Amino acid sequence: MKKKLLEIIKKNSKKNLIINEGIKVNSKNLLSYITQINRYLSENNLEKKTIIIQIENRLHTFIFYLAAIFSKTTICPLDPKLPKSRVQKIKKLLNAKKIIKKIKLTKSDKADVDSLNLDNHKFLITFSSGTSGEPKGIVHDSNNILGVSFSYSKLAEYNKNTKILHCLPEYYMAGIINTFFSCLCAAGQVVIINSFSKRTIFDIWHKILKYRVNVVYLIPSIYAMISNFSPANAKQIIKKNKISFFSTSNNLYPNIRNTFFKKYQSKIKSCYGITEMGGPLTNEIKPNLAHDSVGELINGCKIKIKEIN
Repeated sequence: MKKKLLEIIKKNSKKNLIINEGIKVNSKNLLSYITQINRYLSENNLEKKTIIIQIENRLHTFIFYLAAIFSKTTICPLDPKLPKSRVQKIKKLLNAKKIIKKIKLTKSDKADVDSLNLDNHKFLITFSSGTSGEPKGIVHDSNNILGVSFSYSKLAEYNKNTKILHCLPEYYMAGIINTFFSCLCAAGQVVIINSFSKRTIFDIWHKILKYRVNVVYLIPSIYAMISNFSPANAKQIIKKNKISFFSTSNNLYPNIRNTFFKKYQSKIKSCYGITEMGGPLTNEIKPNLAHDSVGELINGCKIKIKEIN
């Protein structure tokens, strides 16, 4: 799986795979950054260790994800705003070696690709939302994350022309797989902006139009909000750029979907996943599915319904 992703990155050497507020990262820069981070992990005896990352710079966070997947290190990304007491509790629970809050990257075309680890390893620890009790730490190996990413990418019909607006939290599965790894697995382009919030919501349409993205993931409450305001030509832009809108995280209520469609003549599609099962499981990309369908299952996923007396 790692070798497959590495070949995709190397093959698209002239393409800007990641854009963040005017900063463009092409394949050569990306491989150099990955090498720099992995050298840091090695020199600081962090290989085969568990570390926590709380990096406020979203671009650096995602580059760290890529570096870690080509390393032997296990990472646990946490919200930078998480209370210090909670972070220390998690650090003790995981026996984490270090908490990383900042990294320094030097722009360069030089990369030591031969030093990258292409073997499967325990790559990621994420915590469930806690809706069914105390949040649970879930360990994901690198082949699982990339396997799900490639499968979801295919189901969502991503390709080299895909441009995703990434404004989901970078420490949740949807922000890690649906809008990052899955896009890179198709040699698409990830446009990173600030995570959505009440303060940034009014900037969403500006970013959609500015970067000419064609795939947008938001949570239902944000869709409800942006249905109330938009540029006068939003409907025309959506049609011209063939923008696909997806909803994740929570249930997409019919009134939100219907209001959005009535205003923009564009259907919000649902996708669902379970952290404990490795992330995204379904996507509603195909038309003419049953009413209130959550979409089709990714390849390799099966659901069995058992009756319990």
